[in-house]
Amino acid sequence: MSKSARHAAHLRVDGLSKSFADRRVFTDISFTVPHRDRIGIIGESGSGKTTLLRVIAGDGLLSCQRPTDS
Repeated sequence: MSKSARHAAHLRVDGLSKSFADRRVFTDISFTVPHRDRIGIIGESGSGKTTLLRVIAGDGLLSCQRPTDS
């Protein structure tokens, strides 16, 4: 396995934002999870953990917009 393949990101999230009509859930989230790493998502009830996972999985992606450069 090449050195670059060993260090390749298994998951990359860049500039992700999500809001509903009455509230912003998260803004401009970016992170990388390298291959074979494990992460945990922690937070208070209602803080957007499940929403984040759903958006990453593609459920509800159509209503999610990436911030535009201005």
